Amino acid sequence: MNIVHIGNYRPQIGGAAISCDQLLLAFAQRGCRVRVLASTTSEAEAETHAFDATRPELEMRRFPVPFYFNQPYEAPPREWEEATRAGVRNGLERMIAESRPDVLVVREGWVPYSSGVAKRHSIPTLAMVRGNPTSAILSGTYPAALGEGFLAELRKAEHVVTVARHFLPGLKRLGFENACSIPNAVDTASFAPRGKDKALSAKLGIDDSNIVALHAAQIKSVKRPLDIVRSAPAVLRRDPNVLYLIVGEGPLREEMQTLAGELGVRERFRFESFVDYADMPDYMNVADLAVLPSEREGLARVYLEAQACGKALIASDIAAAREVVTHGQTGLLFRMGDLEDMAEKILLAAGDPLLREKIGKAAREQALRHHNLETIVDEYLVLIRDLVRRGGG
Repeated sequence: MNIVHIGNYRPQIGGAAISCDQLLLAFAQRGCRVRVLASTTSEAEAETHAFDATRPELEMRRFPVPFYFNQPYEAPPREWEEATRAGVRNGLERMIAESRPDVLVVREGWVPYSSGVAKRHSIPTLAMVRGNPTSAILSGTYPAALGEGFLAELRKAEHVVTVARHFLPGLKRLGFENACSIPNAVDTASFAPRGKDKALSAKLGIDDSNIVALHAAQIKSVKRPLDIVRSAPAVLRRDPNVLYLIVGEGPLREEMQTLAGELGVRERFRFESFVDYADMPDYMNVADLAVLPSEREGLARVYLEAQACGKALIASDIAAAREVVTHGQTGLLFRMGDLEDMAEKILLAAGDPLLREKIGKAAREQALRHHNLETIVDEYLVLIRDLVRRGGG
């Protein structure tokens, strides 16, 4: 089978890019020809070239954009959109001329740039809805006129698949009767429980007395990272052994650091920039629990990575978290934005190693049952083969 994927791709940061890379490598290992059409910037050109060299299984084609854009609640800047539209149109036409693909697998935000070419050549499209901009449209926070235009293009896709079951009712209301859900997968061999890496702990200034609460994410407003800092004084007054490990970059990182200093808790925070994804299991395993206070998610990879590592996941009680967390069994939920409730849940997990062990074991078993990569790849390939059999219109 000849597959072309269009969308954001590694080394651009973000869980969705990691998920797509994981799936496409697995498709290639199953015997598919997989080509990738993605963007890069002049600043990232060397990093992109080095990354692409690590993917001999995939045929990579890049086009230039002035900057990366991945903000789900904002309209794309014109300069980025013009470069992306031209890059997708021209790149896809060349790829079709070289070898007509059986199917296009396209990230939702890129469907408007590929749909015209797909229809002209009668190539079916599988649109992958991971949240950007669909979650903003469903929540009413996306510009209405732009949202209607995007949805009109998304409806041209022969099939829509989302990683999150909680998106399905909204998609159905919008007329996407062809939508289905296939969850994110996690590499349960790499993300598995193991002891804390002593060298990494020493580098981070973590000692055996610390109870490490990890937050790994893009540090932006939708993730509500400042809630972690604001709740920290209440946690540390009652359990001074808690230490916060923040892994990620983003517009609120500096504000997090400043606020921690103002609240007198800076010494109990460790800040790390984005790390190589291959190193993330080590970071997850130096933690005792993971904290995710987001106000919106599709189906966050870090939920699954924490659970696969047998960690106690403490998450805001939003629809995405409820898909993978049964409170008290496979994680703990707190009221989104309620700093007192978040502090109480952190203290509960930090103070009870047996509870952490019980939750971690059940969470690991759930990840193995419902989010292992082989099962998820099987589901996608069944869907893609059916789509190819029916063809494009």
